[in-house]
Amino acid sequence: MTITLRNITEDDAPLIVTWKQDPYVKMMALDPGTTITLDGQRADISRALECEDARYQIIEHDHRPIGYVRIDFMDERHDVAWLRFALGTDRGQGLAKEALRLFIDSLFDAGCHRIEAEVYACNEPSKRTLEHLGFKHEGTKRNAHFDGEQYIDVLVYGLLAEDGR
Repeated sequence: MTITLRNITEDDAPLIVTWKQDPYVKMMALDPGTTITLDGQRADISRALECEDARYQIIEHDHRPIGYVRIDFMDERHDVAWLRFALGTDRGQGLAKEALRLFIDSLFDAGCHRIEAEVYACNEPSKRTLEHLGFKHEGTKRNAHFDGEQYIDVLVYGLLAEDGR
């Protein structure tokens, strides 16, 4: 099993659309009613590629695209990053942990000091993944997300370079 990361291209837009239209991904990561279109994803990828404050990569398992990981830097010095990630249908196999470890190591090697992530309280797999990687639960944004039926909490996680890898 080989996990690798590669930079995203606009040609990856159809994959991103497929993954973001998956009902599970929509429930765990997107606002209800979010419309995912090919043109919208191409534009999002183009913006990320042109932005110095972003990194957007495709996760590959044995050279097959299975998901994405991305950050937006939250400061001018590029030492605080906001992490987002998703897998298509290859969930539950530990692949996200391995991919995130590679990505996080590259961020810390480049001088990043802190990585933040937010997870819906109902997203047990992502919470376990982040905690396994050493992220600490730093707070709860109470009733911060409306899932279409009810308000749910959003959990805030953080990982410092000094926390070790």
